[in-house]
Amino acid sequence: MGRRATALLALLVAGTTLTACSAGTGSSVPTERPGTTARHRTGLTALPLPGARSSGYPRLVSGRGHGDRLLGTVHVGSGRIYVQTVCAGPGALTLVGLFAQGPCNGRAGVTSFAAPASGRLTIDVTASPRTGWAVFVSQPS
Repeated sequence: MGRRATALLALLVAGTTLTACSAGTGSSVPTERPGTTARHRTGLTALPLPGARSSGYPRLVSGRGHGDRLLGTVHVGSGRIYVQTVCAGPGALTLVGLFAQGPCNGRAGVTSFAAPASGRLTIDVTASPRTGWAVFVSQPS
């Protein structure tokens, strides 16, 4: 991979909170109370989350789907990257270079981590073909 940034962070979902497992680079924020967020036609919480501070930051990449998908490589500035996710279905949702979320119980969460020094971030979603997911990645200007 060379200088390509794929800072692997492992996150597990516990209720509505994502927790980072990377040497002090992550933070977690509970984001959803039952019945307070809009739902997309697939039944997943619509992203970006209304009221979440990171929803107002410039979008780096976002996506929605089922199963595996490469969302691409983006250029990032220094500072923190914010990731909003939600998934529903069997197994876990893994964003290579970012984190894993599981079980996929339809609850949304937000996490953040330090931007990679290389200024590049590759986001590759891995999930069961029967697992629906949505991702919104942003960074303050």
